[in-house]
Amino acid sequence: MKRLLHIALLLLTVSVVRAQVNAYAEVTGIAGATLTIGSVNETFDSFEVGEFVIIMQMQDNVLGTTTISAAFGNVGDILSAGLFEIEEIASIVEAGGVPTSITLQSPPDSTYNTGPNSSFQIISFPTLGSPNFTTTADITAVDWNGTIGGVVAFEVTGTLTLQHDISADAAGFRGG
Repeated sequence: MKRLLHIALLLLTVSVVRAQVNAYAEVTGIAGATLTIGSVNETFDSFEVGEFVIIMQMQDNVLGTTTISAAFGNVGDILSAGLFEIEEIASIVEAGGVPTSITLQSPPDSTYNTGPNSSFQIISFPTLGSPNFTTTADITAVDWNGTIGGVVAFEVTGTLTLQHDISADAAGFRGG
């Protein structure tokens, strides 16, 4: 029994602990301040009324007409790619505990696009600590899957003490 306990403790000390702090949701449509939601990942946080989210255009239909080549295409216009802003959640409609629609306190300031070759997501923007926060493990992003993920975002209103890494390395876009 003692030997088994030592092995278990050894395994616990060698494993790398990682923490994730965000929820992610694909936006499939937008009408004013109301977002229609597709894929959702609320494993590490959840979307709640009165909390803030980052709305972010991850990809937009920016490649011109192309043929298969080493260059992957020509960039004609970036449209809304990379745009983001922070908004507050006013209401949520759920089916089976999963958001299907989220209404923001006000419509976004920028234009965001859905459709072929465009990816638009919302990311929870939690406030950690009260007011100070000290990391207890490395904080990483959920890997970008072409629809959601790839971003780490949070706020600390007091002092943030980093005792671990915060990284989205290799969690975002992959090569062409």
